[in-house]
Amino acid sequence: MSSNQHDPLEERLRSLPMRQIPGDWRTAMIAAASTPKPAPSTPQVQESAWTLESFKIRIRQMLWPCPEAWGGVAATLAVLWVVNLSVTHDSLPPERLPPQVAQELATGFQEQLRLMAELERQPHAPSRKAPKPEAHPGERSDRTSPGFRA
Repeated sequence: MSSNQHDPLEERLRSLPMRQIPGDWRTAMIAAASTPKPAPSTPQVQESAWTLESFKIRIRQMLWPCPEAWGGVAATLAVLWVVNLSVTHDSLPPERLPPQVAQELATGFQEQLRLMAELERQPHAPSRKAPKPEAHPGERSDRTSPGFRA
């Protein structure tokens, strides 16, 4: 709609006379507007104050946008922590192991050391390249293209 055309509802409202607000309504609205505003639900913290109370307030302000999501994150971390504690096991030091197990571990470790020494002594084998396919020359033509002259 252009600015000089008006909606029929607007035209009808313009034609109605303005009425005064009832006196008791006006008084109640002015009283409500003039009363001081209540303090915000979350107390504000002075930027320079770093006390335990201000720390709690800052954490509350940070977590407030979605406390359910932060609770879910905390629950997930708690579950992961419990799983981690249940999976880890304390291994016995070698001197407290049964003699057979200690002997097997020592033998395995010596075998690993021997294999490492063997690998270090071997010269690096040259990398094998794939053989090049034999080039079969195709038929040559002595004809040259009209646009190409060498």
